[in-house]
Order: sequence, then C-alpha cells, then structure tokens
Amino acid sequence: MTPVADVGIGKTGSATVPASSNLVYTISVTNFGPSSASSVTVTDTLPLGVTFVSATGGGVNTSGVVSWTLGTLASGQISNITVTVTAPASGSLTNTASVSSPTGDPNSTNNVTAPVITTVTPMADVGLGKTGSATVLATSNLVYTISVTNFGPSTASSVVVTDTLPLGVTFVSATGGEPTTAVGELEFGHIG
Repeated sequence: MTPVADVGIGKTGSATVPASSNLVYTISVTNFGPSSASSVTVTDTLPLGVTFVSATGGGVNTSGVVSWTLGTLASGQISNITVTVTAPASGSLTNTASVSSPTGDPNSTNNVTAPVITTVTPMADVGLGKTGSATVLATSNLVYTISVTNFGPSTASSVVVTDTLPLGVTFVSATGGEPTTAVGELEFGHIG
C-alpha cells in the first residue's frame, strides 16, 4: 500500500510593525495523515526590504529564502517554527510559506499559507540643536543657528520648528523652510 499524508501549513504574523523593529512569523506544519510524511521541508521567501534575524527549528537563510528540513512527521504531528526579520523603514510586507514532502499528498490546497500582510508604521526620531554667541555687543545682530536632524529610520514629514525669541530682541531675518513670525516667536514650517 502506498503511504498518503495530507501535510498542511499555516502562518501568522503581526498586522502592523514599527519601522526597523523585529517582526516574528510563526509557521505551523501539520500532518493530517493517515500515513507518516517523510522528508518534510518548509520554504519561506522573505518579503523584499526585510533583514533576516533568526529562525528556529534549524531554519537556514539563503539569499532571503529560509528553508527547514523537518524530517518525518507522524500522522497527527504538529511542528511549529518561527522566523524573525527586521522591518524596513516603511511599506507593506506580504509573506507566504510552503510545505512539501515526497509522500503522496491527497490535498495540495493546504500546502501554501494564506498571505500574511503587515503594514510598517513609519517612525522618525527628529532632533533639534541650537547655537549662538555667548556674548554680543548692544544693538548688534545676534545669529542663532538651528539644526534639525532626522535620525530615522523613516522619513519625517511636515516638520515644523518653533523658536521663541528672547525678550527684548528685535527680529531681523530668518532663512530655511518657510519662516513666519508672530509676536516673540519664529516658526519654520515644512522643513525637509
């Protein structure tokens, strides 16, 4: 009698992940029988833009394709494995995995997982620095230099810098962004 084993696979992962954070996919392989399934292998082609971190269960990453050799799964046996990746700075990630065995499989419809779709939430670390002279002559111009830096990992949009001017000074001019003035306050909108 020729052995037959219905090997199926399922996959889960987060619906959202912060930019440059780790994302863990959990893969579950089940042999629904009736026979043992020999030489069971799992393949997961990672989404573009992610960085491989690790895989449990002896998973090996080769150029963005992670594969596992699970060996023989008895009828009713379940094997759970995970793969961890680092998300890119932005975008949407779609990932599937597949399972195969040389043992005859009467139901190949469950050999590929449904797509796991993850939205990357952009994250930006915007920093601000300001320099100016320690002393200035009375009624002379004083120049302040404001530096705005986005340390990433994602692009920072609609950046606005507000600078409250010291009491007693008279505003002369400003450069960069789209400077606007209010009483005692200078605002730079839409930088970068």
